[in-house]
Amino acid sequence: ERVREVAARHAIEYGGFLSNHATHGIVALAMLDAPATLIDEFVGGYAHRLETKEEPPPADGLGLTHAIERLRGRRLEFGTLVALMEKELAALRSDAARGAARGAAAGAAAASERGHEDVAGKAQRPAPLEVLIRRMLRSDLLGTGGTSGAAFHPLIHLGLGWHFSNDTMVVEGLAYAVHSHLDMGAPAGSSAWTGVPPPPPPPPAPA
Repeated sequence: ERVREVAARHAIEYGGFLSNHATHGIVALAMLDAPATLIDEFVGGYAHRLETKEEPPPADGLGLTHAIERLRGRRLEFGTLVALMEKELAALRSDAARGAARGAAAGAAAASERGHEDVAGKAQRPAPLEVLIRRMLRSDLLGTGGTSGAAFHPLIHLGLGWHFSNDTMVVEGLAYAVHSHLDMGAPAGSSAWTGVPPPPPPPPAPA
């Protein structure tokens, strides 16, 4: 709850390019079983340098895919990306709830016919948060010809959010990865860039 509160109030960056590590500090202190008073003291001492989060402009029907393609690597409209990803996550949760309800009804009907519940036949569906992460990281939306900018802060943010099942940090991490994407030269969808330089050409054959 403290993470959501801080994330809702403060921008992901301050001073032009410095990354906000307030939520990371909260998570680290919580892992050390620090009392709430110490976490509040940390936030109070750290927050004075942070900038207030600006409200994102209206999306005007803008879809997530189009927004990512338009904003990837431009370091603009972080709030718009967060809002659209939150909307996408909400839609995934709604779909999952409908699917679970249909599955439960079908399972109850089948169990009634058989006289017992088929536990082994139940399909394990990935959680909506996991679906969102997979969809973003396995597609070209983040750009396969580049890497996470901002000193890998977006991936650290994403990893902490996933580890602690914190929607706010996951969504911010994914949005920050789009916002600060660094193009490394290969077109999206290309496997031409691997991060490993090509081997030197063989020496010329002796005359």
